[in-house]
Amino acid sequence: MTTALLEAPFELFGAARSSGPWRRRPATLEERLEGVWRAVQADGRGPCPVCGGGMHFEGGAGRCGGCGSTLS
Repeated sequence: MTTALLEAPFELFGAARSSGPWRRRPATLEERLEGVWRAVQADGRGPCPVCGGGMHFEGGAGRCGGCGSTLS
């Protein structure tokens, strides 16, 4: 087995490094989904967490017009 060292591991996962003592951690999956759910409930629309398309509130759930994902 060999060992690999990643020089910029955060960039692989879409998280940017922040400088200073107050580094902000990336949002958890639960936090992201909760944010989308609140936006869809409040505004009737929000960004799809799967494809980035637009979700709309329909039948008590958030539904994506792009990929068909449902958030309830």
